[in-house]
Amino acid sequence: GTYLGEQITEPQNMAIKARTVDGLYSGDDWRLNNINYRIADFNYWTHGVDQVNSNHVVLIPDNPIAYFPMNEDEPAPLYFDTTLRTYLISTILPLMNTTFKMKLCAHSENLPSIFDASNINIVSSKLEIMSESQVYGQGLFREREYPAYRTNQFALFKIAPRYIYSFPYWLRDRCDTTSYSAVSDGMATTLPGINNCGIRPAIAIFGSTQIIG
Repeated sequence: GTYLGEQITEPQNMAIKARTVDGLYSGDDWRLNNINYRIADFNYWTHGVDQVNSNHVVLIPDNPIAYFPMNEDEPAPLYFDTTLRTYLISTILPLMNTTFKMKLCAHSENLPSIFDASNINIVSSKLEIMSESQVYGQGLFREREYPAYRTNQFALFKIAPRYIYSFPYWLRDRCDTTSYSAVSDGMATTLPGINNCGIRPAIAIFGSTQIIG
C-alpha cells in the first residue's frame, strides 16, 4: 500500500525491466493524471507478451475510470462483441497510451465471440476489463460453456481482498442473454447489460529505456 508518487521513476522503470522489481510490491500505487493505478501482479501473462520475455507489472485503477453500458441493446452478446469493448478500444485505450507513453504490454486473451462456435478467439490485447476469475479466483455467475482463458486470481486481490471494493464495476463474464457479472460493495453480482456501470480495466506496463508516466 505504499504511495509511489506521480511519476514512474527511472529506477522503478529499470527495476521492472530487470525483473528485480526492487521497492515495488503488490498494493503499491502511482497517481498518474489524477487516477490511482495500483500494482495487482507481476509477470502475470505468459502468452503473446509484447517484447519477447518482457517483464511486466499489472496495474488496476482503484476506481472506475468511466461509466458505460456493457451493451446498448439486447440480447446480450459475449463480451468481445459488446459496445463496451468497442468503447474501450476507441476511447479508453488512447487515453492509457498517452498516460503510459505507449508502453502498454500486449498479451494473448481468449475472448470468445458469438460469431465463433468454437469458443476460441485468441486476440492480442493491451486493455480489458477484468474477469470473475481475476477478481475472485473462480467463476461465479458466468455461463459455463465459455471458460476463461486465464483463471489465476490477481495477487493483489488474494493478498488484500479489500482492494476488490470500489464503486460498482463490470466484469467481462456474460451470465445469460441479458446480464453480465459485476462487483458491487466487494460482492459479485449480475446486472442487465443495458445498465450503466463502472469500467475498471487491467493493464500491464513493461520496463523500457523511456521513463513512463
